[in-house]
Amino acid sequence: MIVPESALTRKARENAPISERNLAGHELIGLNVEVVCSSDPTQEGISGTVIDETESLLVVRKEGLPEQGSNPKKNTRTGKTVSVQKVGTTFRFTLPSDCESVCGPSRKQAKKVDIQGWTIHAKPEERTKRLLKLLRAKAPRK
Repeated sequence: MIVPESALTRKARENAPISERNLAGHELIGLNVEVVCSSDPTQEGISGTVIDETESLLVVRKEGLPEQGSNPKKNTRTGKTVSVQKVGTTFRFTLPSDCESVCGPSRKQAKKVDIQGWTIHAKPEERTKRLLKLLRAKAPRK
């Protein structure tokens, strides 16, 4: 299930392009991810694209598998997607290449960022709201 981008998420992305410093407050759906370390050893090494997110889980479509249907729960039965718990897991996200303006023009390769799952353990809309609050607090007053 591809979730439409909310106005709040769009505003957060426009105000602060995704970078390693603000990754925990950004929308994660669509980013490439790899499970580096997990309290569940069967989930280590899972890699693919984040297709859905809840407060405590990331749903990842495994690499190299075609997208089928729009319901990730149906795909889970066939083994094409896997749900990974956030807490107790270290994720390695690959930032999109359009973050070059933030990451610097000298970086030709995509930037990979490791992040602890507990830092993103929240409802996606709550994480983006926190990012907006931080941006407003840091914005210069007119």
